[in-house]
Amino acid sequence: MKKNNICESCVDCNSNSELFKVLKEEEADLLNFERYEVHFKPGENIVKQGTILTHLPNLHKGFAKVYIEGYGNKNLLLKICLKN
Repeated sequence: MKKNNICESCVDCNSNSELFKVLKEEEADLLNFERYEVHFKPGENIVKQGTILTHLPNLHKGFAKVYIEGYGNKNLLLKICLKN
């Protein structure tokens, strides 16, 4: 994992994410200190249903599917997230 090279600071976030708009400056500073950029391959899971969330994913570029795993290998697609 590495620091994000695209965004210099969560305080001055240029991704226009709603997440960063509601944070106080000291909260954004803490988030900025602890953040890392991770690249995923197509089809790779970012968060697995039923597991404990240990990080806060924020999509910076690309797209992701949000779905619920059902019985019999049937999944219900809830949303497609797209970020340019």
